[in-house]
Amino acid sequence: MTNISFISGTRADYGKIKPYIDFLCEEKDKNIFVFTTGMNMLKKYGSTYKFIKEDLKKKCIIRTDKGFKSSSTAIETAHILKAYDKHIKKDKIDFVFVHGDRPEVLAAAEAAVFNNVPVCHIEAGDFSGSVDELIRHATSKLSQRFLVADETSKKTLIQMGEKEESIFITGNSSLAFEIGQPSLKELKILNSYKNYAVLIYHPVTTLDQKKLGQEITSLMSELKKSEKEYVVILPNNDLGSDIVLKAYQKYAIDEKFHFVKSFSFNAFNYLLKNADFLIGNSSCGIKEAPFYQVPVIDIGCRQSNRFEHLGLSDFYHLDDLSTVNQTIKKIQKSKKKQVKYHYREAFFKTLKKVFTDEFFKVKVQKTFHKL
Repeated sequence: MTNISFISGTRADYGKIKPYIDFLCEEKDKNIFVFTTGMNMLKKYGSTYKFIKEDLKKKCIIRTDKGFKSSSTAIETAHILKAYDKHIKKDKIDFVFVHGDRPEVLAAAEAAVFNNVPVCHIEAGDFSGSVDELIRHATSKLSQRFLVADETSKKTLIQMGEKEESIFITGNSSLAFEIGQPSLKELKILNSYKNYAVLIYHPVTTLDQKKLGQEITSLMSELKKSEKEYVVILPNNDLGSDIVLKAYQKYAIDEKFHFVKSFSFNAFNYLLKNADFLIGNSSCGIKEAPFYQVPVIDIGCRQSNRFEHLGLSDFYHLDDLSTVNQTIKKIQKSKKKQVKYHYREAFFKTLKKVFTDEFFKVKVQKTFHKL
């Protein structure tokens, strides 16, 4: 048996890794472990590890990082490295999957490499903006296999010295998430929202803290002037999240804004698909919202260099926040199309070709491939 481990550090990355877990759980010669840590463990962000545990309890083995505590990013990363190292040794892990550009994936990749365990990096080669991009590329240099969204990401990895035969284009995994019905409790909340848009604004760690405060304060002021209601998903726990939360406190009892710690992935997809538009700086404005034909207003520099090559329709990038309401009026004139494409089926067909025995037979030591 091959013991395979996935790590989930946030409420968002679970939706990215779940389709891979679903596929590999059908392989009888593999034991699948999921290690939950980071934001998933924090009550402040909805204790989302409980949802993951419930969702996967019949499919694979869950390991929860009960020792995780909110601290500085550096200290959290050091803790996760130690905890994941212990998990690799105790569960005799043979292969590790990490996703994206969060500090916990860098820690997991380091722990794996130091234990001579191969790493596969999901969504490698993307451009994140801010410090996230540094973490993403550093994680790739610690990885031996790569699952990428498109040809552009593949070319980026080749430019970084990775061998083409180690890179596999699988597309956007979150679109292959098997969406079920939200719980009755969540559905009651979701159906109470009328004529709404979704706001997701995360702190930009490389942005001056004063500028960060000015940006989110200006954005909320502009949205207050609009005629919409907003479902506001609270930010991730990166440096500066306290500044964003402080700006939100001013509108805590304002009926135009509905603040939510977190939703299950089923509920979030339901929310997003039925929204008039998405505004903020979340990557779901590049990955998920365009697929559902939901217009996007992207704010600031967090997604810089990430959307230019995609040619997205109904995507509006704004640096000047004074034009927010003008853009909202423009969006309201457009009509949203219904998506009928069954992405999951095509995604699994691709994985069947990628996940051969040879895929998992890889040495940790690798060489820089010169162009």
